[in-house]
Amino acid sequence: MSSSGVPVIDKEQLIRLRDRLYRAIDNNRSDRWCLALWSRFVRARDAHQCVVCNSDDRIQAHHVFRKTLLSQARYELGNGITLCYECHKVAHEGFNGRPDMTMPIGAQGGDDQDEIAFYYRKLLESSEALDLEHDEFFTLSDGMLRFFVRVQGYEYLYKAVAANQITGLVMAYKIWVRSPEQMTLAILRPNLSGYF
Repeated sequence: MSSSGVPVIDKEQLIRLRDRLYRAIDNNRSDRWCLALWSRFVRARDAHQCVVCNSDDRIQAHHVFRKTLLSQARYELGNGITLCYECHKVAHEGFNGRPDMTMPIGAQGGDDQDEIAFYYRKLLESSEALDLEHDEFFTLSDGMLRFFVRVQGYEYLYKAVAANQITGLVMAYKIWVRSPEQMTLAILRPNLSGYF
């Protein structure tokens, strides 16, 4: 703990944990083993405390996007957040089964846009407080960022990541804190028709 009360993170240890996860993925180790390594990394990165309430009571690594919704994001560093038992219980109060992909995200009561934005905001705040680089410790793959654009719109945010103007974590927050672009345009079009 630093003199300001902020936990001190051993970045070298985080790099070792991250690289161990990546080696396990590259060597096609079992899903269970890779998830255990992912969880270990996420909890260490988040200073072994809940990112929401700072509790260290029975902390668990939580997927921001459920594995059943976005299986390719199961080991993404930026798709993990540490929650205490109570906050994790709240996160799973809604639907937690296999989603119907023909329905909008959150339609079944699981993945909620506001909750996703909240978790990404908390990760941004945590990364700043702990002085951790987004691109090194909160990575989101190109495939995950493209998924965000596919379901939400906001292609310009994806282009900003590609141009290194913002990080994937910043994009994730910005894209989920907004209403889906298509919904916004559908609402605005009838009201703006007299202006064009």
